[in-house]
Amino acid sequence: MFYRKLSILSVAMLIICMSYSFSQPIKKVKFGKISMEEMTMQTYSLDTTAEAVLLYQIAEFLPNNFQFRQHQRIKILKRSGTGYANIAFPGQLKSQIKGYTYNLEDGKIVKTKLSKEAVFEERVVGNIYRTRIAMPNVKEGSVIEVEFTQQGIANSIEIQRTIPVMYSVVSLPQHPNIDFSIKVIGLLGPSYNQDDTWVFKDLPAFVREPYLLSDMDYRVRFEIEIRTIQLANQYYQLFSTFASSWKAVTKSFNDDPYFGKKINYLSLYLNSLADSIKSISSNDEEILRNGYEAIKQIKWNGQEACYVSNDCKQAYQQKSGNSAEINLNLLVLLKKLGFNVFPVLTSTRSNGKISRFTPTKVKFNYVVVGVERPSGTLYLDATEEYAPVGLVPTRLLSCNGHPLDETKGECSVTFNPVQKDKKTTNSKLSIDDQGKVNGEIEIIRYDYNAIDFKNALKKETDHEAYIQELESENQGWYVDDFTFTNLNDNYQPFKSDYKVSLSSTSGQAGILALNPFAFVKLSGNPFPRDTRSAPISFPCEIDHGSTVSITIPEGYTVEEMPKSDEIANRDNTVAYKYTIRKSGNTITINTRFTISKLEFNAWEYNSMRSVFEKMIQKQGESLILKKI
Repeated sequence: MFYRKLSILSVAMLIICMSYSFSQPIKKVKFGKISMEEMTMQTYSLDTTAEAVLLYQIAEFLPNNFQFRQHQRIKILKRSGTGYANIAFPGQLKSQIKGYTYNLEDGKIVKTKLSKEAVFEERVVGNIYRTRIAMPNVKEGSVIEVEFTQQGIANSIEIQRTIPVMYSVVSLPQHPNIDFSIKVIGLLGPSYNQDDTWVFKDLPAFVREPYLLSDMDYRVRFEIEIRTIQLANQYYQLFSTFASSWKAVTKSFNDDPYFGKKINYLSLYLNSLADSIKSISSNDEEILRNGYEAIKQIKWNGQEACYVSNDCKQAYQQKSGNSAEINLNLLVLLKKLGFNVFPVLTSTRSNGKISRFTPTKVKFNYVVVGVERPSGTLYLDATEEYAPVGLVPTRLLSCNGHPLDETKGECSVTFNPVQKDKKTTNSKLSIDDQGKVNGEIEIIRYDYNAIDFKNALKKETDHEAYIQELESENQGWYVDDFTFTNLNDNYQPFKSDYKVSLSSTSGQAGILALNPFAFVKLSGNPFPRDTRSAPISFPCEIDHGSTVSITIPEGYTVEEMPKSDEIANRDNTVAYKYTIRKSGNTITINTRFTISKLEFNAWEYNSMRSVFEKMIQKQGESLILKKI
C-alpha cells in the first residue's frame, strides 16, 4: 500500500509546537558506519542459499515532528542478488532520500553515493506516488544502505522479504492528538515487543506459494491507518476524520478529487452512446448487457486502482484506462440507462483482506459497480474482456467490499463465486496395426476456465504459436487441424476442436503403448513443497471431466490396462475419479476432478498434495496392447 501525504500542510508545524516526549531503548545503527564484519560476510549461516540478506532496518514514527524515518542496510551475497539494489519506496522522496553502496577494495571500504539522477519519482495514480532508486556500483559482496525521512506516517511497513532478515525494529509511538490503528500481520511473531516497539530477529525469507490468497496477509508487515487528527493552538483548530468509521470512509471517498469528484452523472460525452444502446435494446437485460459490453471498448491497461489517474472522459476518448476509470465510466453510463447503481470499493486478492470490523481508507485498491436488479444485486467489472455480465473476475473472488451507499450497509459485500472453473473433454482415438494414432479431441470450457484460456491465447502472437506450444508439451503428438468456436462470444461456452495424430506407439516388437491423456493431463503438481504453513485458497470451485474412447486395432489384445480408482482427501472436497472399461474393441476412460471447497487449512495440505500426486501418477499410466 502506498504512502499518501495528508493534504493539510499545517499538520507538521502544529505538532512540532506541541510538547510531547518519547523514549524507547532501540538498537540503532549509525548511518554510514559500516563494519569490516559486514563487508567480509560471504554467506548467511541460517540460510546459505540466500542471494542477499537484510542486515538491519529501523522504521520509526517521530510524533513530535509528525515524520516517518526509515533506514535499511542490505548485504549482497551472490551475483544473482544484485537486483535487490533496485528498490521502490512509497511517497515522493527525491529530496529526502540518501544512500551509499560500500565495496571492499584492497582491504579498504570504498563508498559510492546514490546520485539524484538514480532517484526517480513517479505518480502511481491520483495523488499516490512512489520513488524508485537504482543503487550504484553494486556487485557480489556489496553492502547497500538507504535512509529517508518523510512527513506524515507510512500506511505500511514491510518487514519480511523474499530474502532473510537479520534485525528489524519498528517504533510507532502514539500521540495524544493523533489516533491511528496498528495492525501487525504475519505467521511469525516478534522477538521482542513492548509498548510501541517491535523487534524482529532472524526472520527467514518469505516463500511465495501457489494458491495463497495474498502474501500480504501472511508475511510479517505492519498496516497503519490514521483515524482522526485533532490539533489546536491559540491560532488554529483542526479536527479531521479519515477512517474513524465506515461512514467517515464513505465521506472521504465521495469528497476525494480523484474519486467522488470525478463521478459526474451528467457526463455529456456518454449521451450518444446511451441513446444508441437504448435504440438497439428491447428490454432491460439487453440494455444492461449492451451497456456493459460497450464500456469494454476502453481497454484495461492492467493497473488495479480505486482512483482515476487523469479523467474518466479522457480514458473513454483514448480507449484505455485503469480499472477505476473503466468502472466509473460504467457506473455513469448505467445510471444514464436508468439503472440504480452504486460504487463498491474493495481490495483484490493479491492486495490482502479487508476486515468488516476495521474501517480503512488506504487498503482499498479497486472499485466495481453494484447494479440493483429484480433478482438481486449484480456486481460488474468491465476490465475483463471475456467476462459476461455478472461474472466477477477471479482477482476479486471471496474479497469484501464497501458500498458507497449508506442504504447498503457497511463493508457488507462479499464477492462469492457463483460460477466454476469448468471444463469437459471428449477424446476419440483409434490405433492402426502399425501403432499410429489418429483422433479428435473436443474441449468445452465454461465460465472461469474459458476466461483463463482466452486470456492465455491472447498472449500468444497467433493461434499457430499456441498450437506449436501445445505440441512441444506433448512430445510425439501433432495437431493436424484445429478450430476455436465462440472465441468472441462471452455468453456461450468456448469450444476447441483438434484433429491429432501420433506417429507411433510401438515399443518392443508386437507391443503398442499409449498414454490416453495427451493434451489434457496435469503437467505437474502445483504443491511441490513437503510442508506448508499458510492456508490454501482457491478462487472458485473446479470441475474438470473427461471421456477418452480408444479403438483397438484388429489382431491386438489388451496386455495391460490401468485400473479404475477413486482418490480423495479426507472430506472428499478434493477428488479424482478414474473409471475404465472395455467393450469389444473399444476402451472407454471416464475421469472427473473436482474441488468443492475454497479454503483449506495448512494442516489439510498433505492430504490435498497427496491427491494431486496420485492423480498425476494415474494420468501417467499407459494402455499396453500386444499383437496376437
